[in-house]
Amino acid sequence: MPWTGCLNASCGGLGESVAVINPINGALIDSTPPHTWDPCVNEVFSGNGRIICFGDMSNYPHFPLSFFDTQTSQVIGKTNQIVYGLNDTGTVYVGDEGYGLFLGSTASDQTITTLETVDNINSSIGYGLGVFSRDGTLYAQIIMTNEQRNFFVQIWDTRTGKAVVRLNMDYYCSYVPDTLSFSADSSSLIVNCLNNPKVYVFIWDILTRQLVWRTEWESTNYNNSVAMSPDGKMIAGFSETIEQNRSIPSIQLWSIESGKVVANFRVSNYPLQSLSFSGDGTWLAFGQCDGANGECRVHLWTIKP
Repeated sequence: MPWTGCLNASCGGLGESVAVINPINGALIDSTPPHTWDPCVNEVFSGNGRIICFGDMSNYPHFPLSFFDTQTSQVIGKTNQIVYGLNDTGTVYVGDEGYGLFLGSTASDQTITTLETVDNINSSIGYGLGVFSRDGTLYAQIIMTNEQRNFFVQIWDTRTGKAVVRLNMDYYCSYVPDTLSFSADSSSLIVNCLNNPKVYVFIWDILTRQLVWRTEWESTNYNNSVAMSPDGKMIAGFSETIEQNRSIPSIQLWSIESGKVVANFRVSNYPLQSLSFSGDGTWLAFGQCDGANGECRVHLWTIKP
């Protein structure tokens, strides 16, 4: 199946475009036109990788965001709202009207449900990562408040718009989390963050609101993203090993069951960017960019069962 991603592993800079890549031969299947600015937050893709949200600020302050279908190369809808997340099929997005979050239709741009306002949102200074569960019934959002380093994860039931779970994360993290993802069965939530110089990865049971798994490692790489395999059995994350007093970047795979590292991939010394499993869990992809010459690459590894 096609692999979707950004040519620069980030959809937020001048002249960037979104690329659709065949993971078998690395061939470029399609790409969106370069755009001058992207008001989409944190590379907004649908869960199945088919729909991508991107924007253009050339007509500021009216900057419609486009929902692009990577299989048909067609724009299926537009919105003037900031977009934080797309559901698995790309039919529903979460937008911000300036006074709260809502669920909207990517095809008609009509509001479906307004998400319930919770304590501290009115005094918030911004929203962070947002993600739907695989079945689309839950939506999680990182919310930052006016208090220094005070943030939490709020989870809503998308069928009712009601706020159902809140996880306070500032106790564990010095910085806003880099990764937010549901398990395949929607029963748990993976969160990772930096508490310099260590990276922490947590898995929370949503029903009990209990921390059920945790690991940590040291890393000086500014991007501390992690990814959970679709079957919920492995965690992949950027790490480092020290050889002859030199820091060597690597990507490690952890078994959630044993808590041990099961594989380690050494990578070149360029800054590491996005990290993602393919939908069937057989591929692991990550991006690297060389800031000196602007060269960016996407690497793919086969993951053996």
